[in-house]
Amino acid sequence: MNVYGKGNVTKDVKVVSDKLVTFDIAENKKDAKTQKETVSFFTVKACGYAANNARDFKIGDMVMLSGEITQETWDDKDTGKKRSKVVILAFSCALIKHSGKTGNDPAAEEAPF
Repeated sequence: MNVYGKGNVTKDVKVVSDKLVTFDIAENKKDAKTQKETVSFFTVKACGYAANNARDFKIGDMVMLSGEITQETWDDKDTGKKRSKVVILAFSCALIKHSGKTGNDPAAEEAPF
């Protein structure tokens, strides 16, 4: 399934290899009728050209991405039970708005979510 969306980066980008990075995003939604806001969290794996773009994302940055939804499965090491997780495999991603936060500087601006 294809997916297009935007969200705020919630964890530091982890470089897995030259062509693969992972990071997490939060997407804020507001119900038009009730005005109630909900937040959804997603793990993103950016590959190829998208990985190059995502390397410099910082916590709090607003990013846009397109890709597909995939489901990863594995056996839990402790319990032996099957586990699964839905992940966004991003083929393109771009910075929309920089948070102003630099690295792990506690004096930096808070994330905008």
